[in-house]
Amino acid sequence: MTSLSEIDLDAVVREIVAPTPDPEPTQELVDKAAAFLERRGWTMAVAGAADFASAALALARCSVSERRGIFVFGRYGSGKTAFLKAIRPLFKPALFVPLNDPEWAEVMDNELWPNWNADALKSNVMLDDLGAESAKSDYGVKRELAAEFVVRYHLRGHGRLFVSTNLAGEELAERYTARLTSRIKEMCLPLRLVGADKRMWAKGGAR
Repeated sequence: MTSLSEIDLDAVVREIVAPTPDPEPTQELVDKAAAFLERRGWTMAVAGAADFASAALALARCSVSERRGIFVFGRYGSGKTAFLKAIRPLFKPALFVPLNDPEWAEVMDNELWPNWNADALKSNVMLDDLGAESAKSDYGVKRELAAEFVVRYHLRGHGRLFVSTNLAGEELAERYTARLTSRIKEMCLPLRLVGADKRMWAKGGAR
């Protein structure tokens, strides 16, 4: 009979809590993801070869994952929002929340917050530009509604979470705590875009 002292409890805990690895997509599926992005206008010519390849792989990996969405991060103007909009038709119904919209907090309160079980929790959710929103003051108490959204979705959501942000690593944890960052890592596959700012200045004006 094995005594308790002979059992590697740390190993047992790691086995229990370790997430099941997502299967890797076939090259055929990666090629199909690349073709889909091209058709949707998020092309290699626009994104650059490196980012396009990374995005196609992330999309293919997402398609074979049971529940995970994509966490896309990178510098300003790297195409994060355009990527989410490009893949949105694959994940309908997908609730798109533009966090950089000054009215987003009101929309969140009025349309989502009271109706978690009816709407948001049953949908795939895309939080665009996490970190661009302002915290809300509720009777003098600071509230991060986007963070609250992620926590509720982690506990009760039935779809996939997609997030775009200019923040990464320590910046994200500093704004929302390491606990929230950990939840996002659990729910999302990472996609880092490293290309140059696509919002370039053309001669005679911006484009």
